[in-house]
Amino acid sequence: MGATKNIFSGIIQAIISLASYVVIPWIGLTVVKTLALPFGVTIELFRQRVDDILFYIIAMGIIQTGIAFAKGSSPKYSKRRAIFSLFNLLGAASYSYIIKFSGLSQIPITLTNVGEITISLDAFVFFVFGIVVLNSLLAIFDLAIAIKDQRKGMVYSLDKERKAELVAAENLGVKV
Repeated sequence: MGATKNIFSGIIQAIISLASYVVIPWIGLTVVKTLALPFGVTIELFRQRVDDILFYIIAMGIIQTGIAFAKGSSPKYSKRRAIFSLFNLLGAASYSYIIKFSGLSQIPITLTNVGEITISLDAFVFFVFGIVVLNSLLAIFDLAIAIKDQRKGMVYSLDKERKAELVAAENLGVKV
């Protein structure tokens, strides 16, 4: 893949990351903050924390966007891509940690003359964190493969043309 294609791929990854880590949460929390609920239902306790939560979510989202660009603009099967993939997963773990412990996963809703209900999204946050852990193991495996391939002198472990060249050179007794 050429440098232009890598940069374009990085820009696409950054746009996707910006949308999923910054824009969608910002729109969702802004709607919740300004939502007028009928029948005396309020979410005032949650609304007071939204601005603080938004700051951390946007800050982590911008960091994730930069990491996504670096990962997306790296060549496939390279150590750089594997390392930025690990950074991306570390950022995703931090992002889910912020959501869990900032109070965003617990939404208290007060019903006038009835009481309070708390909507808990903890199970979803733990599910996402589990996916991040599994993907981290895969990223570590990719990094180990990239390091092993570099030591062998192979450019990419899945580059069929390069493997064919090495096999042909080995059959002819020529060292590449």
